[in-house]
Amino acid sequence: MGNTQVTNLFDRIKKLIPVNRGFIDGFIEAVADVDKVTVVYGGPGTGKTAKPIIMIKEELVPKPAQVVAFNNSTAHWFENRLGEEECVSVRTIDSIAVSFVGFENMVKVGDDIERGVETLRRRVSSLFHVPFSNDPYKLEEGNELFGLFDYVANKAGRDGIDTVIRVLSKVFPRYGAVLDVYIKCLEGKVRLRNSKKGEVFDCKPRYDFTLARLELLNSVLPRVKVGREDCGAPRTLIVDEVQDLSPLMWAILGKWLSSGEVEHFIVAGDFDQLIYRSLHHADLEIPRWLYHQAKVKHGWQVIELTHSHRVPQPLDTLAIAFLNAFDKDPSPWRKWKGNRDKFGILYIKPLPLALFEIARDVEQKEDLRWGRSSYAVLAPTNEVVLRVSTALMTLGVLPHFLKGYPSAVADYIEVVRRVVNGELGLGALEALDDDSKNVIYGILRYVKLRARDYAVRSIVYHLSSEREVSDSDVMKYVVENELNPKKLVYAGNPNAPVFVDTVYTAKGLEFDRVYIANFTLKNSRVPRDKWGARLFYVALTRSRGSVVIMTSNKEGDVEWFPVKAIAELARRAGVEVVVE
Repeated sequence: MGNTQVTNLFDRIKKLIPVNRGFIDGFIEAVADVDKVTVVYGGPGTGKTAKPIIMIKEELVPKPAQVVAFNNSTAHWFENRLGEEECVSVRTIDSIAVSFVGFENMVKVGDDIERGVETLRRRVSSLFHVPFSNDPYKLEEGNELFGLFDYVANKAGRDGIDTVIRVLSKVFPRYGAVLDVYIKCLEGKVRLRNSKKGEVFDCKPRYDFTLARLELLNSVLPRVKVGREDCGAPRTLIVDEVQDLSPLMWAILGKWLSSGEVEHFIVAGDFDQLIYRSLHHADLEIPRWLYHQAKVKHGWQVIELTHSHRVPQPLDTLAIAFLNAFDKDPSPWRKWKGNRDKFGILYIKPLPLALFEIARDVEQKEDLRWGRSSYAVLAPTNEVVLRVSTALMTLGVLPHFLKGYPSAVADYIEVVRRVVNGELGLGALEALDDDSKNVIYGILRYVKLRARDYAVRSIVYHLSSEREVSDSDVMKYVVENELNPKKLVYAGNPNAPVFVDTVYTAKGLEFDRVYIANFTLKNSRVPRDKWGARLFYVALTRSRGSVVIMTSNKEGDVEWFPVKAIAELARRAGVEVVVE
């Protein structure tokens, strides 16, 4: 089957599996007994995420407090804002799940859980000749299959997974076999033999992130631990980005609230930024219920924030108009206004020109080079992310990523490392294809430019006990530090000048300028309905300044949303539109 056929099949199966109503009803029953609930609602950049932090710092909520962040990037943001706050812990659902089942009981390679999960999934997929890629930016049939696995677990739990395996075993047996053997391996019920090497892969009772989450349904409210201090069970529970929580996540929160130990439950979000519906069946049923209950129930409250410090006027009007154009359902929540002290312009530029300007700015603007400002290039699909990032590297720009980095980027950097360390001569690059050579020479140009920077040379000079340093010494320092894979992602380097990633990964973040790749590959499945409009809305509202819509006339590329329609909406909203 082709990837499009696979996706269509899996989409049909997703619709067939009903939501586990016990997840939803269990949460509603548990939260109804909490004395105080606060719903913080606001548009992009209104401070809805910062509000719970202010409440903590001003001692408006009881401690200990547990913050449940949506992902690692927002967890890092919370930790920076909170500082050394006593008895306040910031964690993600997955980090709590890992602690609950035990780190030692997770699937991992070395100490890397994500790599361990990917390795096992690829190995099981290969047994049944189902392609699987460990590169998060190049997905195959096996990745789509395990995306279905994760989606159904979040929507319906273990019963949903069992139903999917039964359905697939009847209509496409090899897909059903992959999931069946994968589960049995994690349960220690099978042995996997690598036919090429003859080695036996050790299958024993272990967990991936999905099964670890399911185990949280049997957990108790996690205690707040900060360093070595055990502060006890949280009296305040704070959850961010609630519009994108799955039914399973709500069920886990309901389990914790049922303990009766939480005195104050705080949720924050923007219902128009729901973009994870296709990934794990996020839904607005509970957020809307909480909002309406908090309006009328004694001891509960709604805090509505309507002034955005981030989004400049009149880009705020454009963002809302764009959403209204595709989402005809009347929404009482689109009341926020942009920052009057800022003025945003909408630029429409062809991709090569936009990327050239990014490269020029990185070279010429000190604020970008030294982390005082940042750009983001946001794309609708992983394929576009990979293409844009390699194009930037060809221009001598080192892109950073929000969730992880493509395997191809790591491969290019490894070649550059070997060249700089003298392990590989430039002549050896001639055997590579032209595209790869251009990327590698672009990264080498970046390394040489950084090595000439006086501040970088000064660092190397002091690290070398103030002895004379050569160009080679500085280049090696740049490779080992700035090209270190751990520093290519937001969590390792939040002050990088240029980030490239999908819109999904940019939730909760903001940048000085945002470039939106308004195109996809011909066969890419990207939403162009109200769900796609919500995704585009999130991209538009990440910018503290202007927004650049990047177009492509390359054969095989198609527009995400019609650029003429975007420009017309912008003009009606009073936005200055510059087309180049």
